Amino acid sequence: MWSLYEATQLRVHDEDILDEALDFTYSHLNSLIITNQLISPFLGTQIRRCLNTPLHKGVPRMETWCYISSYNEEPAHDKVLLNFAKLDFNMMQKMYQKELGGITK
Repeated sequence: MWSLYEATQLRVHDEDILDEALDFTYSHLNSLIITNQLISPFLGTQIRRCLNTPLHKGVPRMETWCYISSYNEEPAHDKVLLNFAKLDFNMMQKMYQKELGGITK
């Protein structure tokens, strides 16, 4: 349902079916949060973030960091995958810092 909600965010004017899907998914996702019927805290964090700011409207690097941070809290997370994601994020951040340093000189 979370994916459907994100997909409805890409609708254009006068797409009635997607407008209905947006209302449907928003109300159901919101009720899951209110009634605390979530499978995991990780999922709750992701749903709250997408209800506040759709994924495509966020800054990709910030969205990545928020995802990594919340995935770290997931008890069943894959440690190798998480370490790889953190390493990749930090390497890219270092590369951006070098580029920015070269531009500002």
